[in-house]
Amino acid sequence: MKLRTLTSALLIAGVSAGVQAAPQQPVFTEALDIEERYAYSLIEAMLSLVAMNVEHTGKCSGSYNANVRVSQNGSFAVANIDDVDMTATDAGDVFSATKGTKIVVRGAGELGDVDVSGLEVTSAYDFYGTMAYMDGDAVLDGDAFDEHVIKDFWEVDAITDPVPPPGTSDHIVLDYGYELITKLGYPRAKYDQTSYLWRSNGGNGYILIDKHLIAPDPRNNPCWITYTALVGDFAGGMQTISGKVSLDTHGDNGNGGEPNL
Repeated sequence: MKLRTLTSALLIAGVSAGVQAAPQQPVFTEALDIEERYAYSLIEAMLSLVAMNVEHTGKCSGSYNANVRVSQNGSFAVANIDDVDMTATDAGDVFSATKGTKIVVRGAGELGDVDVSGLEVTSAYDFYGTMAYMDGDAVLDGDAFDEHVIKDFWEVDAITDPVPPPGTSDHIVLDYGYELITKLGYPRAKYDQTSYLWRSNGGNGYILIDKHLIAPDPRNNPCWITYTALVGDFAGGMQTISGKVSLDTHGDNGNGGEPNL
């Protein structure tokens, strides 16, 4: 999948008669709405759990159903992947009231035949939902893992690669970032990530997220983690995201490179 170059406008204060002008107020576009922040927190927690499990089992294969339900204000936000149930709530500290949104995801259950306990992932978004940092822990069969994510979001009008799913709107959010998986505090694996959100607009929307192992050397240990999902339009104040996580060592999701949307 190509990584496209995104450009953003910069506002520059002018200088007149040798006197510096007062700085202009920056003009920002909100990238992620509040319900999208809750949804992405849950989705990222599911994908991080899968990445931790790859390190735990040494296997990059198979697939899991991974679904999310979230209300328009985020007051109700739940997800499940395989037999692991997760809930997202406001982290409830000063950060969420002054600078942005801070969300905590907690969960437990079984992923395949692996016991998952103590899952807790905290996501911190800036005020405009254009940047996020995520930090989490989970215990898999008694082994303690951590995950750390940093990513940026952009809202764009249109893209051509990948080909937009049929019937989607022009309201698209892209993201690019990195994830680090650690065990007992030591780095074990690093992924880069791209995501595409085609927002619902009176109909269905779509999500495509692609994680690619970049360390250790992916030529010796390749792994791609792909999430594809149908985003239902809000009905009764609730949105349902029905998705699937697929793992493979070829980077084509077993579908010739085309997303399973």
